[in-house]
Amino acid sequence: FFHELGHMLFGIITGYKFVYFKLLNFMFFKKDNKWQIAHEKTRGAIGQCIMRPDFKYHDKMPYLLYNAGGCISNFVFACSSLSF
Repeated sequence: FFHELGHMLFGIITGYKFVYFKLLNFMFFKKDNKWQIAHEKTRGAIGQCIMRPDFKYHDKMPYLLYNAGGCISNFVFACSSLSF
């Protein structure tokens, strides 16, 4: 959960647009400016955060922080867990 939230946070910071967030079999997305939840039977990924670039493709795409966001979030969560 925190790993995928890290992707979402750093994606938003770097200019990506939210598409959907999936956790277990539940998918959270926005449709017509309303939050929706869908139940999906899939195997594989426990979590997934999908975002799309919202800038011109000839610009340099800031993918590094978006991709590293999950690892950064894991590290921060692990450090905060050790302090308790």
